[in-house]
Amino acid sequence: MAFRCFAALSMTSGISSIQTGPPLCYNSDTTSICWRPQLEGLDLARKIVEIASEKQAIDISLLDVKQICSFADYFILCSCDAERQMDALTEEIIRILKQENIYPLHREGTPGSGWILIDYNDIIVHILSPRERKYYRLDELWKQANPVVRIQ
Repeated sequence: MAFRCFAALSMTSGISSIQTGPPLCYNSDTTSICWRPQLEGLDLARKIVEIASEKQAIDISLLDVKQICSFADYFILCSCDAERQMDALTEEIIRILKQENIYPLHREGTPGSGWILIDYNDIIVHILSPRERKYYRLDELWKQANPVVRIQ
């Protein structure tokens, strides 16, 4: 499983810094503390699927890509019919997960482009318009992945 800590505090210098590596509660070798999010892995992915479903996203797929992908454990693919809905869903995912102290590492795309990607390190969220989803065929591209959840 891929992990990346979002914040760490050096006990010796008292200076906050970004750290990468497995999440730790306390590491006496480096005297650093790393705060781990409450939700991780599959639980976090299911939470994102729940948010997408509540925001009326369509054709939601949660794929386990651990065995075939080196940069993520789960992909979430979903579609939205309107640009405003894509933007609302993106903002809602980010807002709710921030309440859990889970922040995206990266976000790219716009509703106007028809594809928004939110990177939560081991979970990659793809929010696509139906037209872009049909064109790029990500479901077909990742067909070797194990489907965990499918909501149509």
